[in-house]
Amino acid sequence: MTKLKKVLIVTYYWPPAGGPGVQRWLKFAKYLPEFGVEPIVLVPENAFYPIQDHSHQKDLSSNVIVYKAKTKEPAHVIKSLFPKKINKLSDGGMSSNTLSWFSKWLIFLRGNFFIPDARVGWVKPALNQVDQILTDHPEIDTIITTGPPHSVHLTGLKAKNRYSGKIKWIADFRDPWTDIKYHKFLRLGKRAKKRHETLEHQVLSTADHIVTTSWYTADSFRLKTKQPVSVITNGFDGDDFKAIKRANQTFSMTHVGSLLPDRDPIQIWALIREFLDKRPDAANDLKITLVGYVDREILKTLQTFGLMPFVELKGLVSHQIAIDYMSNASLLFLVEQEPHVIPGKLFEYLKAHKIILAQTSQNSDVSKILKEIPQSVILTSEDAPDVSALFAFYDCFKANHLEQPDTDVSKYDRRELAKQMAILIFKRDKVE
Repeated sequence: MTKLKKVLIVTYYWPPAGGPGVQRWLKFAKYLPEFGVEPIVLVPENAFYPIQDHSHQKDLSSNVIVYKAKTKEPAHVIKSLFPKKINKLSDGGMSSNTLSWFSKWLIFLRGNFFIPDARVGWVKPALNQVDQILTDHPEIDTIITTGPPHSVHLTGLKAKNRYSGKIKWIADFRDPWTDIKYHKFLRLGKRAKKRHETLEHQVLSTADHIVTTSWYTADSFRLKTKQPVSVITNGFDGDDFKAIKRANQTFSMTHVGSLLPDRDPIQIWALIREFLDKRPDAANDLKITLVGYVDREILKTLQTFGLMPFVELKGLVSHQIAIDYMSNASLLFLVEQEPHVIPGKLFEYLKAHKIILAQTSQNSDVSKILKEIPQSVILTSEDAPDVSALFAFYDCFKANHLEQPDTDVSKYDRRELAKQMAILIFKRDKVE
């Protein structure tokens, strides 16, 4: 048997963490051994995960060695003193229009005193554990860090400087750093903003290779560094779709994931309202299924459009149940106005082979992907919504032959993406 190449992966999110952040490297760890790579994973021992999802346990291989390092997080203290407030802040996100003065104060502290993020207390313990791991496995010559939280990259930066010339460092960015939209909500002072920019520059100029999940982010990083930048998107795991039972009995329009005020699908609500006004016969069949956290501002908007009677709120569910909802929908919809963001659920939407209704910008990476998928409907602020597509979809539904797209999306399969990552790992980038 060929000996596998050992690689150290440093990630903050790991089971029992829920949400999209955990899935990328959990799935890479699952499939990388097929391509000659043995992942050794370093995670925090006592991390604060506001969302937990135990369904991810099925992807944990007993062959993957996992090291842990204790972390110090302000969230632990805040949770013990103000459990309701910290949970509300974690669920609602920083973009909510209804944040209390307490939440705004916490955000200010986070932005200006915990740089680059509130998980920065894990950097030193993680670095100490990296030393131990490299002692236990001296054959490791590649370290991969993944963020956010971008403080994880500081562990890679310090390890790279400590083991200069001995290790290759790959920095994997699931989101941008200083260009990410929520930075404007952090109330950053000049000193804090400058510190973020300095740390970002150090990471981008020191890592041997940069990986991003979107083409837009890759292009922005290429303006900031001379180091090589590659795009390896998120994707879907075919194993998650093997036990799906499909039973469409309603004209169900489904959204999976959080809906916050800055991600309010107003154009979609307006389109559905027009559809119902012109086709009142559809009222008995229509169901708007929202799976995940929904901000109260979104509910107010739905009330304004008179759509609440058609809404089913499913709340937070496991990843596997979320996929069940995707697979049993008539149409799936998403909203993403940020050009650099490709929601991880989009790839699972594609695997579910459902008609996708997207509210996004014309030049976004979401549009780039959906333009390859027939029957997709892209709503942009530049174009007036056309309700005729909904009429056609509904008529097909009533006639029991609503045809769903069957485009080959295998390039977004987690196994194929792991192959791309393995190629990058084996690539002999210059190590200095």
